[in-house]
Formats: sequence, structure tokens, C-alpha cells
Amino acid sequence: MRNCVYRRRIKIRKRMNLYIPAFFFTFIFIGYAKAQPRENDFGIWLNANLEKDIGDKWSAGINTELRTMDNTRSIDRWQAGVNGSYKICQTLRLNAGYEIHLKNRNVDGISEIVPRHRMMLGLSKRWNVVEWLKLSIRERYQYTYMTAKSNIDATSNHHLRCRLKAEMEINNVRWKPFASIETFNNIAKHFNIDEIRGSTGSTYKISRHHIVYIAYIINLKEANNGLNKASHVVNSGYILKF
Repeated sequence: MRNCVYRRRIKIRKRMNLYIPAFFFTFIFIGYAKAQPRENDFGIWLNANLEKDIGDKWSAGINTELRTMDNTRSIDRWQAGVNGSYKICQTLRLNAGYEIHLKNRNVDGISEIVPRHRMMLGLSKRWNVVEWLKLSIRERYQYTYMTAKSNIDATSNHHLRCRLKAEMEINNVRWKPFASIETFNNIAKHFNIDEIRGSTGSTYKISRHHIVYIAYIINLKEANNGLNKASHVVNSGYILKF
């Protein structure tokens, strides 16, 4: 009986290793196809992250990211950042971070690179729904300061970012699919939602220390008195844990 159950589990794992990447690559291809109309934009986000556990409760990391826009014809921004987290209990974490962005901003019809600073403080909670499905919720306060450039004054904004994320995890299956929805609430404008971001994709664990991931993102931003500016994004990255 045990041998039969064991063989069945092995068979399911092998199928998952084939079906999961096929499903998500198909989803990304559909998203790319829908990104072609001119009223939408398409970009690629490339990430690299370095993460380190410090004892049982603390962790720290550094990250860098490159984003493209205008159907990948131009650079949207480059960023570098540091972050850290503290495990309050088994399912609750406090996290904080700082990022510097080199943002491509249009000033009087001319594209200029403008430095932007961002600080974040958040709390995340996760729990198991069933053995193979995990849910997490994250509340993050975000402060962004854009420096002055040419004849444009410096600007700043405060947001509360609320994210709900689902992850599927099966023992001995290297692919871990996920899906999330996140809202950006502008605190200065009475918590008006000026951005919504949906994402679906999967991580792949190459080894204990090396992880890669790929995802499709639909990003809706405020424009013309509504969330009318859509960006379709292919997001991929590499994580080194040590």
C-alpha cells in the first residue's frame, strides 16, 4: 500500500514539474500578445537579489532592478536598494528597506534622468490554508522623494501598499507558482487608490542557494481621472541565498 502511494506521489510530482512551467509560460505569452495595442505599454523588469539570514530571526539583503518602458524602447528606471526583516513569530515579520532610483522623467518634452529616494516599512503575515497552499498579506508604508530637476520642483508622496499573495508549494517540486494583487493607496489624497498591480508567475529552485523566477504583471496607474494607464510587464529575476 505504501509503495503504491509513494509511486503515485512521484508521478504527481513529475507531472507538476511539466505542467506548472507550461501553464505560466503560456500565461505570459498571452499577456505579451495583449500588450501590443498602442493604448497599452509593455516593459521588462530584470532583478538580482542577494539575501542572508542572520541568526534565527534577522535577515538582510541587497537588490538591483532595471525597468524598461515604451514597448522596451527606453529605460524607465534603474534602482539599487537594501532591506532587512525581523521575525516577530513564526508567521509574522517586520521588514524595512531603502531604494535609490534613477528615474527617466519627461521634462518639457525632454527625457531626463532624475534621482528618486524611497523608504519602506511593512508588516507581513502568512498562514497555511491547506498543506500545499500558503496565503500572505502585507501592509507596507512607502515614502518617495523625487529631487528637483530643470524647472520642475521636488515632489514627495506617501502610500500604503496592501498586497494579498497566494503561493503553491509541494514537497520536492522545484516550481512554486504564485499570484498576487496589490493596491497603492495615496495617503495624502484620503487613501485614494492610484495604482493596482496584479501578478502571476513561479519561482524555480535550482539549488539550496540559487533561485530564479519569472512572472507576468499587469499594472494599472491613474491617468485621465481613472486607472486608465495599463502596463504589461514580463518580470524575471535571480536570488542568491547564503
